[in-house]
Amino acid sequence: MLSRERKYIEVWERKQGRGKWQYIVLTTVSWGLIIPFVIKLFALALSGDIWNEQAWKKTFLDAGYLIFTAYFLLAVFAYALIMWQLALQKYRQLKEKQKEEERYQHRYYRH
Repeated sequence: MLSRERKYIEVWERKQGRGKWQYIVLTTVSWGLIIPFVIKLFALALSGDIWNEQAWKKTFLDAGYLIFTAYFLLAVFAYALIMWQLALQKYRQLKEKQKEEERYQHRYYRH
């Protein structure tokens, strides 16, 4: 088993210990709020209105921004769910590989 695979198992076990929903909520809230803000900030900068207070209010206090952020939160929530399942699947595969290697070593390298 490669060292990066052992490291993945260690990291995943710590992450899994904190819980699925904590991971999903933290990922959703952090990425789901930061990314829309950064996107709109870049749009302001590219339009040349980065220092215009009215442009800030129009951008961030607009219903369109709230809808954009809500859709983004939903998308990141789905992404977090999928990533959790994929990571869990990879973890299970690596644990099985680890068990097979231990059985092999136990069988052929007994002292």
